[in-house]
Amino acid sequence: MYVAVRLICLGKCRQDFVKSGVNEYAKRLSKYCKFEYLECSKLPVFKDSFLVALDSTGTLVSSEGFASHLKKWHLEEKNIVFLVGGAEGLSSEIVSSADFVLSLGKITFPNELVRVVFVEQLYRAFTIVKGEKYHK
Repeated sequence: MYVAVRLICLGKCRQDFVKSGVNEYAKRLSKYCKFEYLECSKLPVFKDSFLVALDSTGTLVSSEGFASHLKKWHLEEKNIVFLVGGAEGLSSEIVSSADFVLSLGKITFPNELVRVVFVEQLYRAFTIVKGEKYHK
């Protein structure tokens, strides 16, 4: 499975440890997909992409469940775009227009920390799909 995957985050990351974590997992992801991490002040228009919004109102899945979704989304033959909101989250308009809404849990995470946690989970999902030993 080699797909184009984008993580688009609203707002600039100010924490060096988050940048470092995202960069580490981005390097690891290059084995599985063309991964792009983008920070922006306004969300771009999405065409020919499968859009996944990260929001606390979304579907809560296990790591294995996320891997299963990722494998299925790949079959859509579209780029996969994951969206992370800023301090106020994503607008209800963006969430309702997404193809899938994913929750990382019911607890509240700082929006910058979500970036590194999510990229690690994305890496974990690819290793699960490939049957590799990273996931315990």
